Amino acid sequence: MPDKHINEPNEVCGIPIPTSPSGRSKWPEAIKVKVVEQIAAGRKAIDVAHEIGANQSMVSKWVQSTASKCGGPTFVEVIPIVSQKKDACSIQLAAPQKTCQIQIGDTRVAA
Repeated sequence: MPDKHINEPNEVCGIPIPTSPSGRSKWPEAIKVKVVEQIAAGRKAIDVAHEIGANQSMVSKWVQSTASKCGGPTFVEVIPIVSQKKDACSIQLAAPQKTCQIQIGDTRVAA
């Protein structure tokens, strides 16, 4: 009969990792914060997950959860600057505004 338990560490970065009666690790918030900081600094989620003995999808959820607590991505309006030259005799009209399109996946935004 195969062993159901993955060989997970009992301690990460000096912080003990409690285990539930079902054998699942109960990751302390301090570990989650350190993991998210490492990923934000440029490390790959799979590398950090492997290092601490966690599942990569769980580590990715920690990162996503942190992003949603921080408000996630912020969108701002971008307005192109159109120069207007002023002469002593006349004012030139601004060039007609052109549209801008941004596409991410199947979503397209046009202004």
